[in-house]
Amino acid sequence: MNADELTELVRVAALRVASDRGLDASALPTTVRLRRGSATDGDYTTTLALQAARPLGVEAQALADWLAEALARCPGIRSATAAGPGFVNLVVEPPTGRDLLHDIVAGGAEYGVTGVELDLAPHTDNVGVLAPSGAPVEAAELSELIGREAARYLKLRARPRSSVRLDVERWRRRTEDNPLFRVQYAHARLSALARGAVALDVTLPPRRPVEPPRSHPADAGPARCAATETKAADAEPAPATPAAGGREDTELTRRLGEFTSAVADAVPARPDRVARYLEDLADAVREPVDVGRLLPGGDQQATEDHGACLLLCVASQQVLNNGLALLRLSAPERM
Repeated sequence: MNADELTELVRVAALRVASDRGLDASALPTTVRLRRGSATDGDYTTTLALQAARPLGVEAQALADWLAEALARCPGIRSATAAGPGFVNLVVEPPTGRDLLHDIVAGGAEYGVTGVELDLAPHTDNVGVLAPSGAPVEAAELSELIGREAARYLKLRARPRSSVRLDVERWRRRTEDNPLFRVQYAHARLSALARGAVALDVTLPPRRPVEPPRSHPADAGPARCAATETKAADAEPAPATPAAGGREDTELTRRLGEFTSAVADAVPARPDRVARYLEDLADAVREPVDVGRLLPGGDQQATEDHGACLLLCVASQQVLNNGLALLRLSAPERM
């Protein structure tokens, strides 16, 4: 759930609370304000109850309690807690499956790296490179032997304060036993597949709307979410992973969901954790994303399955791009 969806959820929850409590819903503010929470407050904080209490003629704390209880029942909300006079702290469920993929695509180049400060110098300065003979290889010589980016990546992926034995031929090869080539090639391949999909009119599937709360006239208590009242006969869960997917897609989606944790674990000066994550991700994209599943063949029309695979492809490409950018490395679209 992104901030816009959460804002709408809070707005609708407030309307339902007002309606169920016999309050004048027209007195509610037209704009819902959310701000990022602190480490102790949660993901977001809203002051809607504080803003609306006086116009509604109720105590701010009571309104915050009602609003928190209503929001806590909603899908996508892990917890909602009234805090202080009119504040509600919100913790949202981390996105999974298709919602996660849409979040990655919507986040673009900022996904997972906004505000992240990863200091590379302390790490690279303390990684030694040794020639096969055991003699140290200086930075300038290393760049000359295998190229500037490969020289940087060789050190970035190494454990802190370690020494790496240099295999010049490995780092020069354009094959998948070259770790940097493997990651960059995965990005380039995904880019090519995405271009082909667009040319064949494959489109991304729409995002499922967030289920808002709805009023329950027979219930004297606070508003509840519609999702809690769905009849079993009508319930048809949306797929958690791309419609065309199988075990490999589920695993790849799970790995994509680990990107933000890998970045958090890398701060302030462990770029090797991001590098190793990217290598694992590059390996994971090989099986699920292939031309046969993503691109319609012959006279075949693009289907929802093609769109689902495109979503997985674009999200994977974006995470590889963002990880490489965090390491100050290029993410080529053609190789």
